[in-house]
Amino acid sequence: PCLIVHPGIEGDRGMSSIDWALKEHAEEWGVTILQAEDEMDAGDIWATNNFKISRHQGKVPTKSSVYRGECINAAVVGLRQVLHDFA
Repeated sequence: PCLIVHPGIEGDRGMSSIDWALKEHAEEWGVTILQAEDEMDAGDIWATNNFKISRHQGKVPTKSSVYRGECINAAVVGLRQVLHDFA
């Protein structure tokens, strides 16, 4: 199967999901690993991992800092889960 690592919570579909999370001051977000299908973000979910969005001294984090930190960590946890379940 072809899998997609989507930087969005389960049920979130489409692009710019982290942008919206940051704009709306979400306290938690996540990464969903799903199977690729013809329709965007419509495949079966293989794993999902949520994380707290870190705010240092009340500042809104940048998109790149969330990708480099919390998002990549949640993605690695999800990929390990998928590999374990698939094996």
